[in-house]
Amino acid sequence: MNIKSLNYEAINLRDLYNLTRNAPKLKARNSKIYGVRPFKRNEQKRFVFWVKSNESYSSPLGWFVSFNYPDMDIRNWVSDRKRTPMSEDVKIFCSCPAWIYWGSLYWSNAYDYDLGVSENRYPIVRDPKRENMICKHAIRGMNYMRKKGFRYLWERFSKSKLDFASSKLRASIADFLQRQDKYEYSEIDEMLDDIQSDPEGAEDKLVELGVII
Repeated sequence: MNIKSLNYEAINLRDLYNLTRNAPKLKARNSKIYGVRPFKRNEQKRFVFWVKSNESYSSPLGWFVSFNYPDMDIRNWVSDRKRTPMSEDVKIFCSCPAWIYWGSLYWSNAYDYDLGVSENRYPIVRDPKRENMICKHAIRGMNYMRKKGFRYLWERFSKSKLDFASSKLRASIADFLQRQDKYEYSEIDEMLDDIQSDPEGAEDKLVELGVII
């Protein structure tokens, strides 16, 4: 696929995958994926995965990948087989360093699949050829959704045992916040305690902090 043929107003996972180089596609096979249960299911246009890679050089903490479908109409989409996670307009963000520093964040801004996190520095060293459209964590999430409809995803996510207040996610959230250079360690610990003590408010808090979008 030629990047010049992209529709700036609507871009789907299939296009982004085809434009991404092979290395992250292969690495995605070595990742475990966990769907995170949303609390605001009736308003939900977002699917969040917690993805952990098994390579020795990858962080064992895991990262959050947010797939947001801005045009989603829940009542109609779950029964419409023509609408799939691969074919609809999507916005993406991953909390991993690769998304931010290896080109994906810049390209998501340039081609309008970003979720509001700005990046205007051209990745002239790390991705001058526009090959890192999405990271391995996003690819792993995409591979899970590839052959599934929205109805299946809704049912699966609503039954997930992993939610945003889970203690299993604490280290990954802490690492992301530390990289923002905005908070002291004591502040992060307090925020994490608040998140775990208020499960129903955890999702909104993580959105506020930019961990998920």
